Amino acid sequence: MNWASQLYTNHIPYFEELSQKFYDEYYHTVDLEWFGKYVDTSNLRCVLSPSNTAANYATTVNGKKIFALVRFSQATVLIHEFNHSFANSIADKWYDENETFRKWCDDSVTEKMPFYSDGRDMGAEYVTHAYHILYEYQHGGDWKKALNSIKNAGFENSFPYIEDIYKMVLASE
Repeated sequence: MNWASQLYTNHIPYFEELSQKFYDEYYHTVDLEWFGKYVDTSNLRCVLSPSNTAANYATTVNGKKIFALVRFSQATVLIHEFNHSFANSIADKWYDENETFRKWCDDSVTEKMPFYSDGRDMGAEYVTHAYHILYEYQHGGDWKKALNSIKNAGFENSFPYIEDIYKMVLASE
């Protein structure tokens, strides 16, 4: 057995405990059926990473299986990452076809937002966040609070057009 396999094997109880805690405190509260309007929910998968990294990730494999790789400490990250599976293509379409949306996205890429290299990437984040606000609204959450937290997501005025883009999402529903 190689060192990585041995490390994992030696820590199985830790991973089991962490997975159960994630399920008990968060995963079971997510309305996975809500995503059914946008994707086949039987393809949604979550991979829990017990790391300290701030990064989370979503990917679609073979155009079908949707994986959200998340760390435990962020309560709403699973919704955000699953939203990427359908929001990215919407953002790409809007970026190509809507001059105002493209301008908002391009204008939002600054030194304050080092995670997004260009307007297209920024657009994907905007639309993903806008769908997260919609999820909160449709589940009785405080969507205004979600909107304001996204507007200032750790960077001053990091998503200045989120309210406009949320309205675009509402109009497209």
